[in-house]
Amino acid sequence: MFFPPDKAQRDDTDSCGEVLERRLPSGMVLKCVDRSNRYFGDYHRIYLELSLEIALSPELLHACLKAEPELVIDRSRTYVFRKHLERMGVPGALVEQTRKQMLDSFVETSGGYLSDPVFPVRFILNAQSVGS
Repeated sequence: MFFPPDKAQRDDTDSCGEVLERRLPSGMVLKCVDRSNRYFGDYHRIYLELSLEIALSPELLHACLKAEPELVIDRSRTYVFRKHLERMGVPGALVEQTRKQMLDSFVETSGGYLSDPVFPVRFILNAQSVGS
């Protein structure tokens, strides 16, 4: 279940959409910003921006260097997994139900992968090879 973050934790720099969060079994927090809108009559576009910030801890840095000893890691960089979910033509009466179903489906299918202890290492290694 997604829940609104505490006011102290909420990122108010982007107040266009509702912010929801879900703590994954790994302890990382999946953040969801709702950018949905009504585009014609009572039809809505559900558009959700999901992000998962990966903190570069000493343990994670060590694991990355163990996997790729020659890798040069930019320690000042913020590593963020991003995913957008979109559904068009949703009647107004089904907006909340559809949003919940989209989020639950994403976490059900991808939550295990995102919670895997190896995911942050793989993500950073891939980001470094793409960014190089």
